[in-house]
Amino acid sequence: MTTGVVLPEATLGQPWFTAFALAVAFNTIIYLGLTFSKLIPWPAQVHPNRIRAILPDTIMKAQTMQETRRRARKNPDDPFLGLRPDSARFSIPRSMAFVGGVVIILVIINIIVAGAVIDAPRVATLAFGLLMLVIALALYRQLVSPVVMIWIWAVMSAILSIALCWFAVRIDSPVVLTYAVIVVTIAAPIALSWPAAIASGLIQFAAICVAGHLIESIDTVLWAVAGFAGLVAGIVLLQVRLNNVDNIGFTQMQAHRLATTDPLTGCFTRGGIVDVTGTVMATAQRAGGSVYVVIADVNDMRRTNADYGFAYGDSVLQAAARALRACLPEGDLIARWDGDAFLALGIGQRPDPTTLAARIDEALAAGGVALGKAPVTMRVSAADAPATEVTFERLVEAARPESAA
Repeated sequence: MTTGVVLPEATLGQPWFTAFALAVAFNTIIYLGLTFSKLIPWPAQVHPNRIRAILPDTIMKAQTMQETRRRARKNPDDPFLGLRPDSARFSIPRSMAFVGGVVIILVIINIIVAGAVIDAPRVATLAFGLLMLVIALALYRQLVSPVVMIWIWAVMSAILSIALCWFAVRIDSPVVLTYAVIVVTIAAPIALSWPAAIASGLIQFAAICVAGHLIESIDTVLWAVAGFAGLVAGIVLLQVRLNNVDNIGFTQMQAHRLATTDPLTGCFTRGGIVDVTGTVMATAQRAGGSVYVVIADVNDMRRTNADYGFAYGDSVLQAAARALRACLPEGDLIARWDGDAFLALGIGQRPDPTTLAARIDEALAAGGVALGKAPVTMRVSAADAPATEVTFERLVEAARPESAA
């Protein structure tokens, strides 16, 4: 019986063995792509702003979310929107340089193995590798947007696959066609874009199918399956990398939220509202308006904690935060400024402290937090000034209860 290297020839020709071999090949392509993805640097951590800008010509305080266009609701600093382009901005130039260098090295090795034979296809491939290095250097300078980088990578990877397929047909070599399948696998996860990955992947898959049909020494159907497996593997790796980037964005958003949001009341922390005062002051200056600060203290908070316990005191602070949100104009930024003190920052004319205190006390009474206990009340003071004539620190000092008195 004629035998192969390890298994009998009869076994090698069985349909089940062909299916098994394809599964092993697909698994190998997946692991190859995962190994290559380890070389791609992840984006450095960023600190996205949490607050949407208060622009009079975009979203007015009197507008509801239903009246606001969907595009205007999107926060441009959302990490889920920013991390993908940022990741592509850093990974594509490096990947372009890496692939260009690999192409040059492979061409040089091929020339050495072929006995120093330098023909037109090898020269063209070498020139293409050098072109990728030049483009990588240009992209390193960040002269174009991430979207343009993504499509440059998609076009270059498609051209590389087509060139490899043409070279494979010219020298009748399935080995070179294997390189094209590898390019199909790695192109999509580097692009970090579904439209670019799908468009480039389909072009590369078509080139592999045509090359597999023209090369007489190989099976056209099997190479079409291999090209399709490479395309699917690239799409899987793209989804894996997108999930990783989105997880980074979610983690950063959670960390930023913990750093800027009071966990008890859901308001800004003192540091959180200080971080966004520059945006609010600049917005008011552009609009030529005033800014105001409201400081609201819960009366007798120490006695409340002593008489009813800290758990009840926490519920009082939560009720106070809800009352402030209900009574202050929509869009005002509210922070837990100190233990029992809240601070609100807004644009426009300040509300009357006496009227606001009465409304807050009424909201607290209606909330029922103090049923069967001493009434919960708040002391309110406020200050306002033209945005061009005051700083946030001076405004807070002017709004302190002792200053107002």
